[in-house]
Amino acid sequence: DVSVSHIAQDNDMSNDALLGFLGQAPHSAEQAKEFGLIDKLGYLADAKDYAKEKAGDGASFQDLMEYGTKLNIGSPVIAFIGGQGAVVEGGSSDGSNPFSNSLSMGSDTLSRAFAKAAKDKSVKAIVFRVNSPGGSAAASDQIWDAVNRAKDAGKPVVISMGQYAASGGYYVAANADKIVAMPMTITGSIGVYGGHIVLRDTLGKIGYNIETINAGGEYGAVYSAFEPWSDNNREGYRRSMANIYEDFTTRVADGRDIPLERVLEIAKGRVWTGEQAKEIGLVDELGGFMKALEIAKELAEIDPEEKVRIKTFPRPLTTQEQIEQIFNVTAQTAASMEELQHLIQTPEFQALMKARTALDAKNTALQAHIPEIK
Repeated sequence: DVSVSHIAQDNDMSNDALLGFLGQAPHSAEQAKEFGLIDKLGYLADAKDYAKEKAGDGASFQDLMEYGTKLNIGSPVIAFIGGQGAVVEGGSSDGSNPFSNSLSMGSDTLSRAFAKAAKDKSVKAIVFRVNSPGGSAAASDQIWDAVNRAKDAGKPVVISMGQYAASGGYYVAANADKIVAMPMTITGSIGVYGGHIVLRDTLGKIGYNIETINAGGEYGAVYSAFEPWSDNNREGYRRSMANIYEDFTTRVADGRDIPLERVLEIAKGRVWTGEQAKEIGLVDELGGFMKALEIAKELAEIDPEEKVRIKTFPRPLTTQEQIEQIFNVTAQTAASMEELQHLIQTPEFQALMKARTALDAKNTALQAHIPEIK
């Protein structure tokens, strides 16, 4: 409804007319232009010519990497901390690892980033960009604490939500000074889930006999994939999930200044759009990064017209540093990797890494399952 309303408004047409046109899809580009959804037909060169024409005499194109990179020396500093992908314990992954292109926001990486930003005397406020469906409960709690410590150090923290900031992605945002989301951001999902898959009988059907040896108490085998839960283990696991849910809802109630009874009503794992979240108090403002930056300047008591310098925490690693971090080797050793690159491209290696990724995804107690919108 929100998407249809915005498209109709931008193109000066009614919602019913737009829905009628979309209901008869697919359409050619010519038909879309005739209806009013497209202004001009052409190729990339035509688009560039049209853009320059609209920009006026003397306009030129600027490389995206150079856009907005002026240092603004002497200007107040706003820290930018980015969290993208599943919330995991340990270090973040930016997708540059040749063994796995997955994105993740690691609790250790982000905690260090907040600590450094909090200690930096030039930093006046922090904008925390969250684009995550959630993940590990322990990692989410560690990031939540890092946000809290930055606030205690006198640094206002503003959340800028991306496509989604749900479950653990909302947990890490709950105690920020202000939360900004896009109207179609998927957020909320205040809940926790867990379970147990037993493979013992499945493996038995193909000739494998698995026997579990457990030491240290009955609950020691609760995560074993080869041992069914006893009644005591099932109840113990249920209590651990209930404890996480209690912590989550309490964090939201305290951080958002909403009565716990109300939080329990809007929680239960339900997801909300950014627009809905604003109506129920989970979000303060609608907008993107620039809106979050505007609010950060206001909280830091910076003149709205004054330029600021954006400083990224942690500092992005160079390619050489990434290689050394991945392989834990020196730059000299990392320089010769041709044979390894060939290995990476083999189907067998790709299958191995997919299996490893699936195994690594087991700690996702606070991860929302986000539907893919096409």
